[in-house]
Amino acid sequence: MNIVCDMPCNLLKNRVKLVFFSFTIVLISACSSSVRPIHSDEVIQIVFDAKNPFTDFYASSLFHSPKTIILETTKESLIGTINSLQVFDNKIFILDGYMAKKLFIFDMNGKFISQIGNFGKGPGEYIDISDFTINVDEKHIYIRDNQSIHQYTTEGVFIRTINILNPYKKDLTYIQYYNGYIFAEAEIYPESNNDEMFLKIDPSNGKIIEQYFKSSEYNYGWYGKTKMETGSFKACLNKPPKFSLTFMHQIVSLDNMQPYIEIITDHLATNEDINRLKRDEIKLWDFPKMHSIHNYVESNSFIFFSLWYNAGYYSILYDIHKKTNTVGFLMNDLVYKNLRMITKFQFSDNKGAYSAISPDGLFYLIESMKNNELIENLDKIDQLRKLDEESNPVIFYYEFK
Repeated sequence: MNIVCDMPCNLLKNRVKLVFFSFTIVLISACSSSVRPIHSDEVIQIVFDAKNPFTDFYASSLFHSPKTIILETTKESLIGTINSLQVFDNKIFILDGYMAKKLFIFDMNGKFISQIGNFGKGPGEYIDISDFTINVDEKHIYIRDNQSIHQYTTEGVFIRTINILNPYKKDLTYIQYYNGYIFAEAEIYPESNNDEMFLKIDPSNGKIIEQYFKSSEYNYGWYGKTKMETGSFKACLNKPPKFSLTFMHQIVSLDNMQPYIEIITDHLATNEDINRLKRDEIKLWDFPKMHSIHNYVESNSFIFFSLWYNAGYYSILYDIHKKTNTVGFLMNDLVYKNLRMITKFQFSDNKGAYSAISPDGLFYLIESMKNNELIENLDKIDQLRKLDEESNPVIFYYEFK
């Protein structure tokens, strides 16, 4: 699933086109479930019933017309896939940990600025990067590299390496800085007697000071990492950020480790479903019950996210003021005329959301332009028509209404 390779400049013409299908599974526990509920007095309850008719809702009701950001394509800035994207301090940070093995910095017009760190084993270099997080107060970036976390300024100056003191022998996967600490999802192993999947780390010394959410109690005994394009953390620069683990049935706030959102549904997994998954009798993308919360966007007026159920793709739109939700499909009428194309949001903040067309998706964007399926007044439509399949990703920024 994860492709690990260097991407020399001379491979531009032969870039491998890959689609990474990876999903976070989020399932709702029933009374008969072995998953322990988390209690909270204030929790948003969202009802999901796949049996109800689909309702299309439109991007134009939520966002202004998007700004198009075409990332500069140079031999130094070649992106193979997007593992993580964040926007801070008028810069776009993009992690490609699989192919280029770099963290790139672009300005808000898409011009390449620099990269942070390099592939290697020296000071400030990394071998196995999978995620990064930003300390917005000090303008520092932390990059997860196996069992270490490298700290840099947002300009790319290396500060230090934090070696995680990990007596539990858990593999770090995704990380999130918040309120002076680094929170991390941990991948554990079935034979482990210590199966908490969520860690709180003191960045001053690398010590794990708290652990949360036993896999056996909150995650159906599933030990693998959250397999999602955007990882387990959501609304990364919001205060507070949110997270959900693989099979966890709630979205939890980092502020108090209490649920922020709970999904109410009859389409629940059973322990036998999970056992079949463990035995590799079924795959995540064929899972017969509700799973995979992703595409999370939150504004002052709505919460939007997507999920999978029985190989079908569903989106949820929750009206914060009316406290109602709609299940259906987001029609992106701000980009496409009348085409049912999935819009993936890699990042959002309190002003808007960012959707990137990654290299493997450029083919479909180009075909849509050839077929005259994009709206005529789309920002930078003439520059978009000049792209080819070897170009760097395109980002659409959607400001909230």
